[in-house]
Amino acid sequence: MAHFSPGRWAGNLLIISGQTGVDAAGNVPTDQASEARIAFERLRTVVEFSGLSMGDVIGITSYHVGDASDIHEWFAPVKDDFLGRPWPAWTAVGVQSLADAKARLEISGFAFSSKP
Repeated sequence: MAHFSPGRWAGNLLIISGQTGVDAAGNVPTDQASEARIAFERLRTVVEFSGLSMGDVIGITSYHVGDASDIHEWFAPVKDDFLGRPWPAWTAVGVQSLADAKARLEISGFAFSSKP
């Protein structure tokens, strides 16, 4: 067992564990944009379960297996479907592999609640 939380509060800051684009059946879409969409949907689930909205997301980190030089072509448009102005901070990292060997990307993030 991996023993981790999908999200964890630190004061008003929600720290969101990495979400992959592997669907509920364990399948990965053939195209990377669809995989990114599933990962963002999973991230949104954690955010909304915690009582926040995607507008509360203040930062994300995306991890991309292999060459990440083309992510502005397929990842950025999907990101913009889920996150808007004011744009969250974003760090994109090319990696050799992920903990889920089927996944080609993973997204972690931070969301801030202004509620006490």
